[in-house]
Amino acid sequence: MRGLGFFVLGIFGWMAVAQGCSKPQDGDQGYERERIGDTIHVHNLTPLHVEPARLEPEFRIGMMEGPAEYLFVDIYSLAVGPRGEIYVGGVTADGGIRRFSREGVFEGWVARAGPGPMEVGMVTGLTVNGEGVVAARDRSARRVKLFFPDGRFQSFLAYPDPERYHEDALQYRVDGTLWAGINPPLYQVMDPIPYPRPIYARISEQGELVDTIFAPERLGEGCLLGDNRFIAGVWQDLRDPWFPLGKWALGPGGTLVLGCPADYAFDVIREGRPVLRISREWAPVKPFPGEEEQRRNRPLMYSWARQLPAFPDQRPAYARIILPGDGRVWVWPIHPSVQRELPPRHQALTGRTYQWRVATQGSFDVFREDGRWLGRVRLPAEMSYNGYHPPHVVIRGDTLWAAVADSLDVGYVARYRVVWP
Repeated sequence: MRGLGFFVLGIFGWMAVAQGCSKPQDGDQGYERERIGDTIHVHNLTPLHVEPARLEPEFRIGMMEGPAEYLFVDIYSLAVGPRGEIYVGGVTADGGIRRFSREGVFEGWVARAGPGPMEVGMVTGLTVNGEGVVAARDRSARRVKLFFPDGRFQSFLAYPDPERYHEDALQYRVDGTLWAGINPPLYQVMDPIPYPRPIYARISEQGELVDTIFAPERLGEGCLLGDNRFIAGVWQDLRDPWFPLGKWALGPGGTLVLGCPADYAFDVIREGRPVLRISREWAPVKPFPGEEEQRRNRPLMYSWARQLPAFPDQRPAYARIILPGDGRVWVWPIHPSVQRELPPRHQALTGRTYQWRVATQGSFDVFREDGRWLGRVRLPAEMSYNGYHPPHVVIRGDTLWAAVADSLDVGYVARYRVVWP
């Protein structure tokens, strides 16, 4: 990487501790707000809307049987274009990248599945800019590929390792620049990643990683360093989902959010504005006794996992942060685990009939731009996060697109309208 631009992420915001927060003057008794140094602390006691919002389904794309373009085996990436058109990336032989109209009608293939230069394999990052240029991270080819509306094509060898990125690792910002989630170069495969550490970089027109953003050392306090091969997100959760790992998100307007989910708090960093530390009252989720036994008996694949501290007495506060670009922050909190029956082949491998898994239903927490906890958005039954696969979600205002599955595990892409009470 060249042109490293060290991004100072609200040093005062990470060092200051709120003490004796005062009630706001707007008559709303549900939160406390205080400025300390360069950081505004907003601690939420109760949500503005006590009753949760609901996701009202508008339509869904997909079917169990029918034309191949409407059949989804594995949805690995999801993006929405400037006019609401929907792009879906897969991983199987019939995957590729498909484009649907804003009403969900199939319009054509952006790229077919295959090993060719204008084809794609496993698409683990997908984003679309305002001019309709589709950028895809082809994990199989270890390349970023650009597909232009006029048929032009461009490919960058921007990723030396196929395992270092997750499904949110590629994003066009509103200024037209393309950004990627990154990890530092590794010298020993099992080494944990120290802080400060690079988390995002811009991909230049020549395909180089420039203007690197670093996460500060403060983020590592209270959170594990994590597996060296994966950036923040679900792949770290997969390694050991009982421990807090640093989380971050980059919004399309350049807003950056950093948090350690050992507590329900995170920092929102916007250029030219004070750091905003948002927190809320929460009841820590306690692991069940069977979870500790499961972790103790599971095969630990990486050396960092063998060095973990004693089993924690609470789960992380949240699993994922999403920045839609409208100033709001969506947070997916952790819910109590559930016990699920293992498939027969896994029973034979593990010697267990059941396994504790992250709960597959729950809600989002939504926070306003000023830090006030707006309320919860209850998730429908078909929309889940099981701790192993990421929830593919795109949010714009009060419209939400998501990859979902029915009771028969048939995949769909659904569009919902957020209805607040």
